[in-house]
Parts: sequence; structure tokens; C-alpha cells
Amino acid sequence: RRLPKRGFKNIFSKKIQSINFNQIKHIVKKYKIDTDEIKETILFEKKIFNKSKGLLKLLDVGELSYPIIIEVSYASKKAIKKVEKIGGKVNLIKVL
Repeated sequence: RRLPKRGFKNIFSKKIQSINFNQIKHIVKKYKIDTDEIKETILFEKKIFNKSKGLLKLLDVGELSYPIIIEVSYASKKAIKKVEKIGGKVNLIKVL
């Protein structure tokens, strides 16, 4: 008896973790990270996010009341606009 194929695993898919403004506020408060240097590499080094689960993408969820400078691999357009409106900056890392 033949069995149907179940599922499909794309070998070219990229693993991506999401980070939002609510998480950023919590991380800055708990780990006492300076808002001028929130970098993806620092978040991986301090084991706040697990690097094996993928790169970080900044999403527009929550509110931010102070300017931040954040460096991530990906970011949504709305999140970039929100950060720049407050006076912060989003630096995107080149992903090969």
C-alpha cells in the first residue's frame, strides 16, 4: 500500500525570532542594557535569545516611550517608523 507524502521541509527557509517593543522594555529594565547599544550580538551573548533558533526581527508590537538605537537582522517597516518617530534608529545587519 502506498502512503501519501506528509509535509514539506524547505531547506532554504530562514529561522527568525521576533522581538517587540514590550520585550525591549523588559530586557532594558531586567538586564540593565543601555538603550544606545541594543545589538543582536549582545542579546545572543547574554543568552536573552538563543542564536540556534534564528536571527532577530523587530516587530511593531507595544509602545516605546524613549529613543533607542537597535541593531537587528530584520525589521518591519512600521517598527522602523515608530523608532525613528521617537528619535531612535534601527540598524539592519547584512544577512548573507
